[in-house]
Amino acid sequence: MTSRSQHLRITLTAAAAITGSALFLSGYWVGTAGGGATKPALRDSHAVPDWFLDIADYYDRNPEVTHEFDFASLYDSRPRTHVAGSTTDTGTLALRAVFAMASSDAACPPGTPPSIECHPRQGSGVVPGLGKVSESYVYRVDRYAPTCRVNTYRVLGYAARLNVAGKGEIKLAVDGRPECFSSADVLNPTQPFTITGGSGAYAGASGNGTLHHDAHFTPGGAAGEDTWVGTLVVAGLEFDVTAPTLSEAVDKTVRAPRGAKRVRVSYKVTARDEIDGVAPVSCRPRSGSRFKIGRTVVSCSALDKSGNIGTARFRITVVGARR
Repeated sequence: MTSRSQHLRITLTAAAAITGSALFLSGYWVGTAGGGATKPALRDSHAVPDWFLDIADYYDRNPEVTHEFDFASLYDSRPRTHVAGSTTDTGTLALRAVFAMASSDAACPPGTPPSIECHPRQGSGVVPGLGKVSESYVYRVDRYAPTCRVNTYRVLGYAARLNVAGKGEIKLAVDGRPECFSSADVLNPTQPFTITGGSGAYAGASGNGTLHHDAHFTPGGAAGEDTWVGTLVVAGLEFDVTAPTLSEAVDKTVRAPRGAKRVRVSYKVTARDEIDGVAPVSCRPRSGSRFKIGRTVVSCSALDKSGNIGTARFRITVVGARR
């Protein structure tokens, strides 16, 4: 009697010749009539992936699978790689984080040389691929570095942390700068950084990049903007980099009552994210606002839990009453 595995290998030899070449090379992976939906394949690669070649072995390891091979299940269990237009980046994120930063003056830890100044800094913002993030570090400068002239400063290195709300923490080491800065420029250097680890979802994180400061002095210290640009690597972590899709953002025309210069207009815009599902929408002017006669552009946005922002615009036209 032919074993189940042998029977399947015979069946799949013919199936692979037809299905594998036709469907994979055409750029699509098709589910079965048993419930698998048609799904996009790796459009940027025409090589059949290794995980497709051991279908019979898949049956041997999963005896509960029916004779009709569940293509959709295998697709969902495939090793994930980033392709153009995909929902997730696996393992690597092109990091760009911009934070509104505030700094204060503070005493340095005991044992710090008296020529060094310490300025605790904190900032926050929304980072695509991560979500709501806060930064913290102590900005350190040396007022009397041996190789610097009087009234110039050297920016030293320090440790920094990025706290991703509800997900974990990313640890970084920011390098000092060898040159000497004037008092006008000491707040605005660009410093290399290295990602040294993390916790939670970012355990074992690595990567590198640059941190650019754009700050100014304030009565209590300094304030401005920090921009982190680089690469964040976390093995096996899927970074959501796709923004929510907004629906029902369509132009609308209403007629104002006789004598009215404004009219109250209501509308409904919704958003859905491939990972989070329904996403909250914010629009300006809001639904229910009083719109003046003429055209008004309504701008809407939706933010998912990973910091990706989807946007849409539409026009509301209020027509005056007929004479």
